[in-house]
Amino acid sequence: MDNCRAAPPVVDEATAERQGKAPAVVQHLLRDRGVRAWCHYKISLGMQEAA
Repeated sequence: MDNCRAAPPVVDEATAERQGKAPAVVQHLLRDRGVRAWCHYKISLGMQEAA
């Protein structure tokens, strides 16, 4: 994306839910293969005063 001010694509609720569950699914698949894995979540909010 060349324009840093471009709006991010809209994600519907079902897609967000699937993406939210994906790390846990990968973690379980790795555990089944003997690999220890951790999920780390980071929530970031950008705020700007309304003009």
